[in-house]
Amino acid sequence: MVEAAAGGAESVATGEAAGDTAGEGKARAVEPATALRKRALIVERGRFDTIAPYQSEMLRASRQRLRAGNHGEEPEAAAVLEMTVHDATGAPPPDDRELLARVDRLAQLGAVVVSDFAPYFELIHYLRRYTAERIRVVVGVPALANLLGEQFYDSLPGALLEGLGKLLDQGVKIYAYPVSLDVLRAALGTERAAALLKPGAPGPTGLVTADDLRPPPPPGLLLDYLRAAGWIVPLDPQT
Repeated sequence: MVEAAAGGAESVATGEAAGDTAGEGKARAVEPATALRKRALIVERGRFDTIAPYQSEMLRASRQRLRAGNHGEEPEAAAVLEMTVHDATGAPPPDDRELLARVDRLAQLGAVVVSDFAPYFELIHYLRRYTAERIRVVVGVPALANLLGEQFYDSLPGALLEGLGKLLDQGVKIYAYPVSLDVLRAALGTERAAALLKPGAPGPTGLVTADDLRPPPPPGLLLDYLRAAGWIVPLDPQT
């Protein structure tokens, strides 16, 4: 029901079809403007092999954080879940049947976009066709660490600085959701995870937050700046 094309996503899927309930997880294809136009957006991207409880929790915490600065001026933000056929890890995309099954499962959480976008900023540029409102990209701490990986921006003349500059468009911020140390190690590898953490991290909660990351410079210096300037915002799962 959702096509991925060279220019990005041609349609999005939503579970908001007439007669459908979110819990049924049944998706229908709609024009992107129907789901995205003039809406504040909370964006989560991934492979979504399964829907884990933390994924809906990330969206909930993001809505809560965004709502805190809303002051009643905007409608409720729309959740956007994006799957790209260009996985950063080089993993092959799922076949069509599995792809459609994942879309149906994700429809209970929000609008689903299947794209051929590789870097995050291409997704943001696509979404900006439909809304000028606030966009929040919610990521787990492992994904935040990968966003700061210089190796993912080799094709850009300005490398990491250019990639993050294009991502952090006006009105775009990154929400970083904490994970356990075991999850961080599983995602990044034990050696790399240790190299990215500040001494003594994680704290008493056992969760690794954005403030626990200390990549070596220059990415570490860029992280400090983006955190201090409010472009990267740690989420509290308890709020």
